[in-house]
Amino acid sequence: SPTAGGGSGPRAYAEPGPDGLMLRPVHPAAAEELARLCDRCRFLGRVLGKALRDGFLVPLPLSVSLCRVLRGDRLGPGDLPADACTGGLARGVARLLAAVES
Repeated sequence: SPTAGGGSGPRAYAEPGPDGLMLRPVHPAAAEELARLCDRCRFLGRVLGKALRDGFLVPLPLSVSLCRVLRGDRLGPGDLPADACTGGLARGVARLLAAVES
């Protein structure tokens, strides 16, 4: 299933947040799920491209972090969700990872 809760559909792959829409992580070993996500992203890209070409601006609230990922940039600690969203868990795990890597 696309999410731990067994969900499917568009919300199974995207998470709305305070900064805009962000894709949920997909395990690299989940080839079938990853292929479905790539198909959906490709379709979305084509729709957005066609809309822009026709002069229509699609009001899709993409997060800055998602735009950076789509551009191929590497995300950093500043791209983690706000502590209010995760109870500080994301930043705590990031600090632990930084300590282990150093």
